[in-house]
Amino acid sequence: MLSVVLPTIRVGGLDLVCQSLAAQTYTDFELILADGIKRYRAPHVTDRLSAQPFPVKHLDSGGLALSNYCRSINDAVVAADGDTILVVPDFAWFPPDAIELHARFHDEHRGERKCLMSGYQYLGLPKLHPSFTGYCPTLPFNLHDPDAQFEAAMTAEADRYELDLELGELNDVMWSLFAEPIDTETIDALPVEHTHSLFDVEWSHLFCSLKNESYDIEAFIETNGLDEDLDGSHLFQDLDWSERLKAAGWEWERLQGGELKIPNPRSKLTCKRALRPMRTNQTIAEQKLAGAPVNPGWSLRERRRQR
Repeated sequence: MLSVVLPTIRVGGLDLVCQSLAAQTYTDFELILADGIKRYRAPHVTDRLSAQPFPVKHLDSGGLALSNYCRSINDAVVAADGDTILVVPDFAWFPPDAIELHARFHDEHRGERKCLMSGYQYLGLPKLHPSFTGYCPTLPFNLHDPDAQFEAAMTAEADRYELDLELGELNDVMWSLFAEPIDTETIDALPVEHTHSLFDVEWSHLFCSLKNESYDIEAFIETNGLDEDLDGSHLFQDLDWSERLKAAGWEWERLQGGELKIPNPRSKLTCKRALRPMRTNQTIAEQKLAGAPVNPGWSLRERRRQR
């Protein structure tokens, strides 16, 4: 079995994920939704998830107080029944062969300490739901401290977003941000605003992006997962993970095909709260690479045994 891991703190996008997963050529998979806003989700979301033709595990993970990527993925790995973990971004549309590509690769290379990257694209948005006004922080340029300006703007937008969640103002867009039904033809017709095809980037073999990548579950267990000390900001989680994988002898390959399409709501829905300066994560990551323990309070292997 393969476990598709989707960490998210955003409303909408679940229609894209579920519709495209339901059309996969490979069907021995589960979806693990590591959801930082599960406590706010409207009841109709739970009903829709339980009606899917594939198993869904809906975890309450992280919350808006963190940039929660590491904790969310670790929680999902603990809950996973698959021996292959495919990490994907929210608002992802899976072509029909996307999961088959990753499953076949790991079946062929089981025991060889290999990970797989395949490409993905950012696309423009279809028409937004009329009740969704969007959350886009104002980012006036600050020559003296642009990072601090960005962090302050993000935090202000996260405060506004969380208040609207608590008040139920976003219930109508919990499942989808789009006023019109989403299907394969709709996605294929969207203009491509940005392409990030990992197999075409000269330096992409140097790090994981955690956007459309699959791993033998042992890669997480051996390294004790992603470093949760890096939650609270939103930089260096992927670089730290990549360096620790390489140090443990894991390699990754890049293949064309199975390319994810990601309608990009980020200009309309930037809602991560920065709890500390982003560059703090660089210092933490450097300390861990120098030998400091990762997640010293627990063992991912033991957490899986005790689940």
